[in-house]
Amino acid sequence: MNIAYIAFVELDVANACVVHAREISEALALAGHDVTIFLPKPLASQKWEKVKQVWIRLWGFGGIKEILFHIECLFKMIMLHRNKRFDLIYLRDMENNGIFPTVAKLLSVPLVIEVNGWGIDYMKMAGASISQIEKFRKRQQSDFETASGIIASTPGIAADIIREYHVDKENVLIQELGANVELFKPGDQKASRRALELPQDGKIILFAGSFAPNHDLSTLLRAFKKVLADKKDADATLLLIGSGQQSGQVKRTVTELGLTNHVLLPGAIDYDKLGPWFKAADIGVNPLTMQNIKRRNGCMTLKLWDYMAGGLPVVSTDIPGTETYQFINEYGIPVQPGNPDEMAHAIITLLEDETLRSTLSTRSRDYVLQNRTWTKAAMETEKLLVNLARKK
Repeated sequence: MNIAYIAFVELDVANACVVHAREISEALALAGHDVTIFLPKPLASQKWEKVKQVWIRLWGFGGIKEILFHIECLFKMIMLHRNKRFDLIYLRDMENNGIFPTVAKLLSVPLVIEVNGWGIDYMKMAGASISQIEKFRKRQQSDFETASGIIASTPGIAADIIREYHVDKENVLIQELGANVELFKPGDQKASRRALELPQDGKIILFAGSFAPNHDLSTLLRAFKKVLADKKDADATLLLIGSGQQSGQVKRTVTELGLTNHVLLPGAIDYDKLGPWFKAADIGVNPLTMQNIKRRNGCMTLKLWDYMAGGLPVVSTDIPGTETYQFINEYGIPVQPGNPDEMAHAIITLLEDETLRSTLSTRSRDYVLQNRTWTKAAMETEKLLVNLARKK
């Protein structure tokens, strides 16, 4: 197949959007497909294996910059299509844009839309008006009706698309992402700590992700204060890797809680350089908000698979009845969102039980190796794309 992959990605802290697009597109290319990916020019230093890259100069989120990104993508895509016909158009997180669905219709090319978040939720958090939200909803409805297939990153998002937009469930693939099992391979913890100039003694609790409203870092910090109050864990360190919208608030909370000497904030770190930081840690924490968990119908995130690939036992917020609660209970400890006491107790349990950490470490790594590598995720995606192209 000849695939046009439009990746309007947010350049976030752990580059989760970029990583997802890169891993899937590279795997599709290595599987023998022609993949041309359209990316924001800030990523122009990256070279992806066997993937043809088109850099879009006019880039930005919201308003005229976003419209210009779409127009420039469209112009370049049509020029390439005239030279060699695309068999499929793949849109990443652009379900609210009507340009490419319209073009897919005109060119009689199957359209696949990948959905990783719920745009209406983000609009509400940003203070959008009712009329703006309704306009957005109508645009999504039109785009989903045009799409030959939809890829959703969580069961909750898939269920919402099917229910709220009346999409045929046979055309929706739940693609729960993957992990780079080589990058996050467990290794020499002491050597990693020395190389990164991290504390040699005491346990390290890791969070790696965006400092965004859907990550409840406030609860994590309040829980960590309670961990330090436990005499056995008074020398513990909380390592918060990332940056984002709530960076200022996180720093203020660290100061207000008197945690300055126990919380490390190294800022954003390139994805390809995260491996040693994971090796240096003892456990990983995945603190999602209640709203985020309900929308996802669970707590599956890219960082969860990365933690597990690195053999890190996980403390994750989740709620009973979701798709993932029992899963987390098998590979870590689930805690109620917004509850610092419960989170602190879970962290202390893992820090003080070396046997439990060792058991969960092996179990987690084995699960990811068997079920959630990026290669497996890409092959699941490929199966849907090939079937759609054949139908057309």
